[in-house]
Amino acid sequence: MGKYPDREKAEQILREAEERNPGPWGNHSRTAAHCAEKIAEHAGMNADKAYVLGLLHDIGRRFGKRHLGHVSDGYSYMMSLGYDEVAQICLTHSFNQKKMEGYVGKFDTSEEETELIRTKLAEAQYDDYDRLIQLCDAISGAEGVMNIIDRMSDVKRRYGDYDPGKWNANLALKEHFEQRMGMDLYEAVEKDRFRPGLKVYRCQESDWLLSEEAFELYAPCMYQPTFEKYAGKMMEYLSDSAVRIYVCERGGSRAGILVLDCSREEAVILGIAVSEACRGCGVGQYLIRGATQSEKLKTVTAQTDDDAIGFYRKCGFRDEETSEEYPNGTVVRYICTLSLETGN
Repeated sequence: MGKYPDREKAEQILREAEERNPGPWGNHSRTAAHCAEKIAEHAGMNADKAYVLGLLHDIGRRFGKRHLGHVSDGYSYMMSLGYDEVAQICLTHSFNQKKMEGYVGKFDTSEEETELIRTKLAEAQYDDYDRLIQLCDAISGAEGVMNIIDRMSDVKRRYGDYDPGKWNANLALKEHFEQRMGMDLYEAVEKDRFRPGLKVYRCQESDWLLSEEAFELYAPCMYQPTFEKYAGKMMEYLSDSAVRIYVCERGGSRAGILVLDCSREEAVILGIAVSEACRGCGVGQYLIRGATQSEKLKTVTAQTDDDAIGFYRKCGFRDEETSEEYPNGTVVRYICTLSLETGN
């Protein structure tokens, strides 16, 4: 058994832990994993290892709402599974100065647990993976990446105090990894773009794209949709090398789909739809960001109507009103443009 699990196993361990003790700590862990992976990529470290360590650093919360206790719980649980390197991270992520006195939160451990933490902390030899997760813990919120000062101030507000030495040590960690990466921390971790629990990827699974499930997801952006009409259009898209189909997953389920025509300099959104249960959760906006970044687009355009113009404006598109004549009368349409170079 390895000293840390692979990504798939780590994600399974986190999901099972959330079932036992649901809470925002799960998405905090996902944000930390994302940050650790991105920093590792830019710093020449093992990105997969960094991701797993970030994902499981708070796994002690599996056993309930504890403060210092989650450190000993996580350490003991990971050791029982044979994951020594994760066990150390469960221990060291809370102590960037390697001293228990700097812990922010309640000391709710038994004498035996306290002695375990004290002893193992003294034995621990910190490396850049310990320091990396300490930094990522200090910038990771349940809703996404936070400014390190804002994050520490929030913790101070909730607990009434924040050890000045730990505060300064976190700022030193930020400087250390920025120097190692040669770039701004928040740029590296995609601070304004990343959302935990959301994953965007190009989908070429014809079996799924031609399924009833995919049809139900995409149908809201079609006029008088039928499965036959959808399947015909999707087969046309799949046979066109210039058309890209992207999917957004939320919590492991497909929540959005985007069809993009990249045949011209200005890519065109041919269709975008989000499941009813996920509307208003940022899925559509995240889907557009993920697809345009993956394709390295400079400009993307779309046409829409009064029902969806608010969405495009929220995503940063500029729009120009036009009209189209139909047998039933004149219909207002909007030509929407997003410039990825200027961000508007």
